Amino acid sequence: KVSYLKDIGWHYNHMGACEQALKPLLEAYEKEAHYKGLEFEIGFAYNALERFAEAQTILEKAYEHDPKDPYILRELGYTYKGLGEIAKAEKIYTDGMKKSKNDFEKSEMALNMAQVYFKLRDRKKFGKWAKLTRRYAEEGSTYAQYIDYYEANWEK
Repeated sequence: KVSYLKDIGWHYNHMGACEQALKPLLEAYEKEAHYKGLEFEIGFAYNALERFAEAQTILEKAYEHDPKDPYILRELGYTYKGLGEIAKAEKIYTDGMKKSKNDFEKSEMALNMAQVYFKLRDRKKFGKWAKLTRRYAEEGSTYAQYIDYYEANWEK
């Protein structure tokens, strides 16, 4: 069953065995591509393996099917980030943050963009995304600590 294959893939992904996750996930995808949560899990596995082009193929189809799914938006933004398509990542993350009701997801999306602009040394855009990270991250969380680290090491 598709549900069983997706669940097996989910377990592999969450144990960090993303390569093993792909076999059952792709088998399920052949049966029912838009099964709830399936495309996210496939995209997650590909992104974790830095196979961004393959993630892009799956996640863009998922986005066309359901442009309101914040999980797909979060993962697609990460894909674009990995591909170096910064403007696309920023657009997708902005959209994802509007559609998500989950502050943790929002803080993750914001942190990903803050990290991009830290690496590019774009102070203005970094500041925008750092502020959003702080708004949505729990005080003292790892995400908030990353922003503190980036700010403390800006000149290094």
